[in-house]
Amino acid sequence: MPAKHGTASILVRGLFVPVLLTVAGTAFMTFGPMPITPDANGALRPKDVVFLVLGYLLLGQLVIMISAAWLHLRDVLTGSLGITYLAVSNRGAVVLGTAAFAALSGALGALACVSAALMCFAIFAGGDPVASLGVPALRQMMIGLPLGAALLSVIAVAVAVLVRRPVLAIIILVGWATYGEEGLAHIPGVGGLFKFFGPLSNVQILSGAVEGQGLFSSPLAAGLWVTFTATVLLVVAVVVENRRPGWVS
Repeated sequence: MPAKHGTASILVRGLFVPVLLTVAGTAFMTFGPMPITPDANGALRPKDVVFLVLGYLLLGQLVIMISAAWLHLRDVLTGSLGITYLAVSNRGAVVLGTAAFAALSGALGALACVSAALMCFAIFAGGDPVASLGVPALRQMMIGLPLGAALLSVIAVAVAVLVRRPVLAIIILVGWATYGEEGLAHIPGVGGLFKFFGPLSNVQILSGAVEGQGLFSSPLAAGLWVTFTATVLLVVAVVVENRRPGWVS
């Protein structure tokens, strides 16, 4: 169960590292060749909202997903999953509990990252955090990124349960989160479907990082699709885990 991993290790993996990466990205965008600067009122400019959390979008989100998957993979690697199943016979409840914990941790981690980026904007660029909160794009980001992180964390747990090979599962998640989804989108003929239905692409629409097109052009529609995807994968993971002989595949 998640509790036995220790609060400190969970905070480091799911909170401290993503926040550190986000702060590094914000600092780079503040002092870089095209620095983020406040407007006359001290607020963040709408066009700079994405750049404010660039560190999170590039790396922080990936760390949160890996941290979520690791909640299950560590039990597999150490062999403690068998002990857990001896104590709790309902494997589905174990998987659902891990997914719920991962979702909560992911949402809090993403919210902490956005908040840290906003504080860095105030410290590094002299911006006004209160005035910046009046920017609709930033408010959407502060809602969309935590929701997206929660859903992506559930998907990561489902992948970990289905694959159950720690190295392979991490390779799949890293490949998917870095270039996999974008790479599949370039396949002639069917690439558009991967781009259209991809969870990462729709989380970006949900948070306002990119503008959607077609059926999932609105943040609400994109969010509902990612929710549906996460739910289906989690249900499949529960069914597969319940039908596995013993505690190993």
